[in-house]
Amino acid sequence: MKPVRAKIPLPYRLILIIVLLTSWLSGVTVYIIQKWVRIPGEFGLTYHPLQTDARQVHGAAAFAMMIIYGYLLASHVPFGWKQRRQRKVGLLLLALQLLLIISGYIIYYTANENLQHLTAKAHIIIGLTFPLTLLAHITLALKARSRKTPTKAKPVANDKSKEK
Repeated sequence: MKPVRAKIPLPYRLILIIVLLTSWLSGVTVYIIQKWVRIPGEFGLTYHPLQTDARQVHGAAAFAMMIIYGYLLASHVPFGWKQRRQRKVGLLLLALQLLLIISGYIIYYTANENLQHLTAKAHIIIGLTFPLTLLAHITLALKARSRKTPTKAKPVANDKSKEK
């Protein structure tokens, strides 16, 4: 596997997009089902069984995203840092991803329900807005790349000796 530089190669971009979409859509699905969908159960209204499936997909996508996060930290980030472009949005992306990882851990592995509830709200807000931050990062990179105009070859002066 070769390192990712400033421009992420197409195969890696496709993997990143698939994992991000899977994570985002499954997270939104979990949120919608948890917030608004109830079905009659033996003891009254209960959560829809699809919530469990959506959580499992979301968890698997989150693990894949953490692998991609580590890979980008090791290759894309150092290269981009040297270029001195999109640092603020790039750092924001790194921070948001780290917060998603930490908040996901707290939601699943802490016993304090108040902390879980507060953290879940933050996780949802960060997760919903993460794609917008990523789009801003990509848009700024594309604009910066388009501003860099390639140097044109200087026109060759006519050689007077060949005109004889």
